[in-house]
Amino acid sequence: MAAAPEFERHAGVGAAAARNGGSGSCGGSWYTVGRFNYSTKDRRITDSILGAEYDAGCWIGRIVAERLSTGRSEASTKLLLQLELIGLSRIGSNPLKVLKDNIPGYRLLREDRRLPTPTDE
Repeated sequence: MAAAPEFERHAGVGAAAARNGGSGSCGGSWYTVGRFNYSTKDRRITDSILGAEYDAGCWIGRIVAERLSTGRSEASTKLLLQLELIGLSRIGSNPLKVLKDNIPGYRLLREDRRLPTPTDE
């Protein structure tokens, strides 16, 4: 479920920015994640992240594209791929840090989402 856009004004700059992000299921075992920042002053997206995850039961595949503005007309783009073999290892570039740092509320697909109770200890 996508979050409502957040608007913020940067102190001393006079520029406003819109930020939106979220994640959700695409049905079945496919999941999407994404976030973008839009500069209302420059009237352009300044940075964005878009990714997809597939949970096959014994493995999870992730692909994430990150685009960061490096100037008014320049940007750098990274493509991060990862194969997670459940219970063994993760192979490939690590998109998890990018996702956790930039997607509000992002969690691993297999992470326990319930709150701990006194009986769990």
